[in-house]
Amino acid sequence: MKFPALLPATLATLVVALVATPALAQDASGLPQAPAAPMAQGQPQAAPAAPAAQPWTINVQLEHGADPDTDLTGTPVILEAARPRGPFEVTAPEPVARWTSVANAEGLAVFNQVPAAVAQQGLRLSAHATYGGVPFSSRAYAAADGVRMNVRVFDRGHDLSGLRVASKRVIVEPWEEYIILSQTWTFTLDAEHAVDVAMLPDPAYERGLPIRLPVKAEGIRADGQGTFEIINNVVFWKGVIKPGEPVTMQIRFSVSARDDVFNYEQEMAWPTDTLQLIAPLQTQYKRTPRLGTLELVAPGFELTTDASSLGLRDDMEFLIANRSDVAPGQAYAFQLRGLPFGRPMGGWIALALGILVSLLVIVFGLREHRRLHDGSKREEIVSALNAERELLLDELAELRRLRQSADEETRWEIDAEVGLLRERLSLILSKLRDLGHAPQS
Repeated sequence: MKFPALLPATLATLVVALVATPALAQDASGLPQAPAAPMAQGQPQAAPAAPAAQPWTINVQLEHGADPDTDLTGTPVILEAARPRGPFEVTAPEPVARWTSVANAEGLAVFNQVPAAVAQQGLRLSAHATYGGVPFSSRAYAAADGVRMNVRVFDRGHDLSGLRVASKRVIVEPWEEYIILSQTWTFTLDAEHAVDVAMLPDPAYERGLPIRLPVKAEGIRADGQGTFEIINNVVFWKGVIKPGEPVTMQIRFSVSARDDVFNYEQEMAWPTDTLQLIAPLQTQYKRTPRLGTLELVAPGFELTTDASSLGLRDDMEFLIANRSDVAPGQAYAFQLRGLPFGRPMGGWIALALGILVSLLVIVFGLREHRRLHDGSKREEIVSALNAERELLLDELAELRRLRQSADEETRWEIDAEVGLLRERLSLILSKLRDLGHAPQS
C-alpha cells in the first residue's frame, strides 16, 4: 500500500507542533497562577501566651518615734523577702530577695518592681532603714500588692535606762550526770531612743552587756541577735536595742549534778516581767525514759502543768513554774528532786575514813593517858605519839587525793574532816615537843 500524497503534509504538521510547544510554555509561565489549596492541619494551633504578671508596688513609711516633724528625706530604705520566722528561732531567716529605694519628703519609700511570685512562695516582707548610724526594721508583713509598711526610727541614746527583761524561759534537762540549762532571754527598751551597746560610754559595758551565770556553769554557748563574747561565767552581748523591737537570745550551759537533788540560784540584774521554769518529764535515758519521781520546788513561783499555753509539745509532760515582776538585783532559786543520779561514793569514803580516824585517835588517846598516869616508859610514849602522827599524815594525804576528783559537796565534807585531823596532829606535835622529841620536819 502506498501513501505518497500524505508524507509532505504530515511532516509539516510535526514541524509546526514542535515549534509551537516552547512558545506556549513561555506564555503559560507569565499568567497569574491560581491560589494553592490550603494544607490540611494535622494538629490544633497553640493558644496565645498569657500576659506577664504586673509587678507589685510596696510602700514603706518612715516615721521618727520621738519627733514626728523630723525630716527623713533621702534616707535609704531596703526591702527584703524571707521565709516566716519560727516560734523558737532567735535569729531572723536569711533574705532570698532584696530591693532598695530612698524616702521622699514625706518619708515614703516606694518599691514598684516587686514580683508577684513573692506571695506564691509564701515569703514575708520586711523593711530596714539606718538612721543616725543605728539600723531599724519593720515587723514582717504578708506579701500583697499595695501593702504599706511602717518603720519607726529613733535618735541614738547613751545609757540603758528603761532596759528590762520582758521574759526569761529556763528549760532544765538531765544528761550524763549533768543538768543542761537552756535560757531564752527577751530584752525590751522602754525609752525614746535606741542604744548601741558597743558605743556606750560607761566602762562597765566596755565588753558588752554582761549576763552573769553561776560559777559552776560549763560549756557555755550563746546565740541570737548581735555578737557574743564569753569570759569565764559571764556572757557579754553587743548589739542595738530599740524601743518596740524585742531582742531575743539563747544561752545554753551545763552544771555538774551527781546527786538526786539539784539546787540552782541566779541573780537578775534587770527588772523581769515574766520568769518561767520548765522541766520535761521525758528524758533521753533508755533506762529511765520518764522521770516519774521528779519534783520541782521553786519558792515564789506558781506551779502548773499547762504546757499548751506556753507553746510546748502536747505529746510530752512538763513541770512548769511561773513568776512575775522580779526586781533588779533579786535572785531566784529552785530545786529539782528525784533526779536519776546516785549519791557520789566520795562522800561515803570520806565519812568512813573520818570514823576510822576518830576511833584510832580515841584508842591512842586512851592508851597515852594510861601510860602517862601509870608511869610507863618515856620511850614507849614517844613511839606511840610518832606512830599516831604518821597515821594522821597518811590519812591527810589520802583525803587530799580524794578531794582532787570530788564534787563540791564532797569537797566540803573532806575539808571539814581535814580540819579535825589537823587539830589532832597539832596536839600530838605539841606533846612531842613537851617530851623533847619534836620532829625535825
